[in-house]
Parts: sequence; structure tokens; C-alpha cells
Amino acid sequence: MKNIIIKNNDNPSKVVIINQIEDIDTALEQLKENMSIIVNASNVNKREGLRMIDFLSGYCYACNGIYKKIDEMIYKFEIKR
Repeated sequence: MKNIIIKNNDNPSKVVIINQIEDIDTALEQLKENMSIIVNASNVNKREGLRMIDFLSGYCYACNGIYKKIDEMIYKFEIKR
């Protein structure tokens, strides 16, 4: 998995590129630490990618967060604090 940091004022976002379903744990850790990540799941098959996006969106919802679709299989997740 490759991580890229994008800084936008005081709210840095990490780009998490998911290559396999096992990368979801690292994406969750990054979301907890940074409160904002951009997930690119276009490298996995569509079914697995949608499962991962569903899982992350459920986690975000449980943590009172939001998510937004940026492009096909690319989403931004953010936890409001």
C-alpha cells in the first residue's frame, strides 16, 4: 500500500491506495490518526473494492464522520472531531 500526504491548510489528508483487502486495517489506522483520508480502491476488483468502501463508510458513520465520492472507486472519508 502506498500513502501520499496532501496538505490543505490545517487539514492534511492522506491518500491510501488499496491493493488488497488486507490493506483495510492500515486504512482504518490512518483514518483514526489523521481524521481524513482519500481511498483509491481502483486497483482491486470492483466487488472487493465496493466491500472495502462499504466497510469504511460504516466505520465513518459509527464515528460520526462523513464520506464523499470523488471519482470511480475513489472516496474521501473524514471523521469530525
